[in-house]
Amino acid sequence: LVHRLSNLQLDNTNKITDMNAKEVLTKEELQLFSGIKDKVALFNLKGPIAFAAARGFAKKIGITGNYKALLLDFSEVDLLDITSCEAVGEVIAQHLDAGLGIYLIGLNGSIADIMQRLLVLDRLDDNSIFSTRLEALQAASDQYN
Repeated sequence: LVHRLSNLQLDNTNKITDMNAKEVLTKEELQLFSGIKDKVALFNLKGPIAFAAARGFAKKIGITGNYKALLLDFSEVDLLDITSCEAVGEVIAQHLDAGLGIYLIGLNGSIADIMQRLLVLDRLDDNSIFSTRLEALQAASDQYN
């Protein structure tokens, strides 16, 4: 049951690529993404991310390519438990330690609260946290184009 739950949660963690960008991004987001797609890794996250998926989440979003920044879109995440929040913190730390940029998108109240309580956001400044994916893509485009 835990393995099945983990797989279901990880299926909702998707890297945006040329293959699926038109299904996920708005026209304006797609235009910005097209200009930086080789320089960033953009992940769209959905649903709950709980303990069952924490290890797989860290593996799936760990440094897996030659890009300059990681964009994590939490806009559709409705639950992030402590274990998964710690996994997010590990991913952020790995990327920052490697000199890569971090852009967090759509942190709703409860997600932002748990990240603040667990000090996940401590190494990030205001230029790393965005309300919308469009704002984050614009900032990444300004930075890496």
